[in-house]
Amino acid sequence: MLIKTLLNKCYPVKGFVYGKVSLENETICVEINERKNSKAKCSCCHQHRPTYDHIKERRFKFVPLWGINVKFIYRPRRVNCLKDGIKIELIPWADGKSPVCQPFKLFLAHWAKLLSWKEVAVQFKVSWHNVFESVQHVVQYGLEHRDLDNVKAIGIDEIQYLKGHKYLTLVYQIDEHRRRLLFVGKDRNVKTLLRFFKAWSTRATRSKLPELKNTVKSLRERQKLLLNYFSFKERFSNGIVEGLNLKAKLTMR
Repeated sequence: MLIKTLLNKCYPVKGFVYGKVSLENETICVEINERKNSKAKCSCCHQHRPTYDHIKERRFKFVPLWGINVKFIYRPRRVNCLKDGIKIELIPWADGKSPVCQPFKLFLAHWAKLLSWKEVAVQFKVSWHNVFESVQHVVQYGLEHRDLDNVKAIGIDEIQYLKGHKYLTLVYQIDEHRRRLLFVGKDRNVKTLLRFFKAWSTRATRSKLPELKNTVKSLRERQKLLLNYFSFKERFSNGIVEGLNLKAKLTMR
């Protein structure tokens, strides 16, 4: 099976076609061309616009094949947008000026859960910043698409991330059916926790579920009691949250 055939099967890109494939300095280079008579999208308004010109070629890192690095080679178009003027086209496989393709970001972010970021960078021949950028991409997508409905129990704790008593406040969902991190805030004080409650309650009050709105009302009425965590945190067991904290600390290696 040809590499071009494999890419068309696994990662087809609408409006573009895979061209020449070559091996350069132990790297598989795949040229990408715009499909004939296709119009590029403006990177600002995301509308199809006529082509103004082409800029110099760019190279994008893709998921390795058989341990061999893969790069996409493409000359982006500039479009003549009536609304935004002369702009670079929207490139569907990469974000902005990032040299890392979106599938490769998912690949690196997955391995970053199993290995330290430095080890991931060494194993897949990328920079530490590429790994950071990939994790940031996945986290940002998760934050934008996460569902905060049906949160019935939360746990609060802190972890130290730097020497000199530098702490992060963490809020977890600890329901039986789901345990996950909901919020990370700098410092361990009342203001940090209030930021979480304000953000969550604002979103929850927009929900169409009356039960959720009642929960927000109840939390607001008992806000002072909830903030007692900072006064009495050494006087009760927080086993579930400590277990989740261990996972959080592993990501900071």
